[in-house]
Amino acid sequence: MLSEPCVMRNPDSDRDSVLNIVRENPMWLKWACREFQDDYEIVLAAMDNKYAADGFKHASARLRANWTIAEMCVVRDKYEKCISFIDPCLMEDRAFILAVIPIRPYVFKHCYLPWTRDFLVDCVVANGSILEYLPPDYAYDRTFAMDVISKGGDVLRHLSDDLRDNRGLVLAQFRVEEHGGYHLQFTSHRLQCDRDVVLEAVRTDATLLENIRLHMQYTSEQQDKLLSDVEIVTTAVAQLGCSIHYASEACRTNRIVVMTALTSAQPADLKFIPSSLLLDPCIRLCLIPETGQPQATLDALLTALETNIDDCWVSHGNKNMYRHAIGRPFTADTVLDLFNVTTKSVSRARLDALAAFVNEYPSELVGPDIASRIEGSLRKNDGVLTDAFVDKLLTMDTPPKNNYYAHGVCERVADRLQRLEQIADALPYIDMAMRRHNGNKAFRRVCRQRVDALAAKVHDPKGIYAPIVHKRSFAEAFA
Repeated sequence: MLSEPCVMRNPDSDRDSVLNIVRENPMWLKWACREFQDDYEIVLAAMDNKYAADGFKHASARLRANWTIAEMCVVRDKYEKCISFIDPCLMEDRAFILAVIPIRPYVFKHCYLPWTRDFLVDCVVANGSILEYLPPDYAYDRTFAMDVISKGGDVLRHLSDDLRDNRGLVLAQFRVEEHGGYHLQFTSHRLQCDRDVVLEAVRTDATLLENIRLHMQYTSEQQDKLLSDVEIVTTAVAQLGCSIHYASEACRTNRIVVMTALTSAQPADLKFIPSSLLLDPCIRLCLIPETGQPQATLDALLTALETNIDDCWVSHGNKNMYRHAIGRPFTADTVLDLFNVTTKSVSRARLDALAAFVNEYPSELVGPDIASRIEGSLRKNDGVLTDAFVDKLLTMDTPPKNNYYAHGVCERVADRLQRLEQIADALPYIDMAMRRHNGNKAFRRVCRQRVDALAAKVHDPKGIYAPIVHKRSFAEAFA
């Protein structure tokens, strides 16, 4: 049997044998005859090896100027062994340089092209690490960085500390890629702790909660603050349900967060849902085992909300309390604090008088003494009942006469408003999950119309917003 050098030197050797030899060790091209060194198929076979550079320098000049062969060799050459043997015409070819530098950025410093701004932007777009080969001024040049980002470049990690602390530039980097939020880890620590920046990052990368929990340099207090933010967590789980695993305990037991995670485009596994919530009626609807069909799950959830909201409807006056709640933004606690004060032995007549006023009952049903006090306070405080006035009214020694007595109205209002608030909180996230649902388009359209109709009811029980709710964002609808 002939040795490898003998086979390579003999132009009459079997080509299959030659191909097997160079695939095994490209160095054997050194002993090959000119015919084999200029044979495209043989040289190409030698390039399919991590030692391709050892064979490339022995290929013919014609093949060292071949784009495909040179590109294969460069991709496999980590140590710049072949760069000096590539034909100069390729090192002057802009397209060739831009094609290879994403994998081997060192080619950039050996190219013969002039460093025009346009060329440098394209190079940094192709590989952000090219910035390391440029003068330091480029790492501080915001305009240059924005030009790169506008073309889809990943450059944030290579910029100066000042630019990585630039809010506008950071947000632009997030939005330019499908999973741009991944770049949060390369921003300044100040921006990593900025809630709005983190929220924008999560919108573009639902896996970010894992990074916040496990990989990024937050203090335990900063980490808990971000992972307890309901809006940040729901934004993440609406895209990727299993992200709930990395949320805080408070968010993992929040029914709205859990419902969002279970109805997202990629629903959460049950192992991430606290067992204590599995008895909740709405959450159980999200777990209906309809052979894994999300359509049945979403339909059941919306049906439950549509049924529930009819029980939650309150008068327009109650809706005003929902919005303002005695001079304060509405929360469930506000209503409960205001009306569940019977433990302090406050006269029921005073509570009913306040309930009558807040719910816009006819003024003649309110005793004249308390009515005059309320009207005077409203004039004095630009139409708002202040906390101080309410406290004084509830604790005054001599109760004013009141002709309206409504047993239980306060508790019913508080309970209904509390449930109405829960539905209002849930709808934007259910809508978000619906928009990401990749199922039947007709079904999705019908469900979105149902969500919009629910939003219109929540926003105004009289339904006057129904015709325009489609034209407004949910942020505006709930403003």
